[in-house]
Amino acid sequence: EESLSVQSDTESIKEVKKEPLAKELIVLSSQFNEIKEGNKEMSKKLSEMKVEYLRSLSSNIDSAASKVRREMSLEIDECKCCLEAMTRPDYQPLVDNKRIIEKLQEEITLANMELITARRHNKKIIKEIEDFEDDDSEVEEVEYDSLSDEEDQMCTFLLYCNHPVTGELTSKLFQVHKDELLLTVLDTAYHLMELDPHFPFERCRLLLTKIKQVSRHFCDFKKV
Repeated sequence: EESLSVQSDTESIKEVKKEPLAKELIVLSSQFNEIKEGNKEMSKKLSEMKVEYLRSLSSNIDSAASKVRREMSLEIDECKCCLEAMTRPDYQPLVDNKRIIEKLQEEITLANMELITARRHNKKIIKEIEDFEDDDSEVEEVEYDSLSDEEDQMCTFLLYCNHPVTGELTSKLFQVHKDELLLTVLDTAYHLMELDPHFPFERCRLLLTKIKQVSRHFCDFKKV
């Protein structure tokens, strides 16, 4: 019986101590809820103040933000106009570029045609040179006529060139004294090949070579 009485008193003491703690906890919880609600209201007021401030900046045309916004808007409009102009078919730089491209295409076409013509012409020249080389009666190397009198010693040459008008390879034999001046020989060859007035005399040159070298030269040009 004494043991049960002591236990009952202990429990009573514990219950008496719990009552003020529970009340204090309730009070603290109520205060926390009030603070929480106050923070919500304060946050809401701050958001409203921020919105109002931003509205005041947009409505105030003299503010720095409004000036920056106007400048950015003008730049955006200008970029839009430029982009729209560049997409139009009558945009001048685009038209100029198209004209340049068309001109270059025409020049390339003409160059290809000239190259094809030159190759065909070179094939024809090579064939004519080979024919001359095969025909001993028409093709001769430089020869010297051995005469008893040295003053009457003559040299025989085979002249050949592409005619400046017809483009055909022409060749002619002519004789000249071995002591003749080069300028006189050139003048004789110039008139013999009938280059006047199609080709200026000042641009004429005499080249002493062998027919095999000329043929090889045209073959190399064909490969290029």
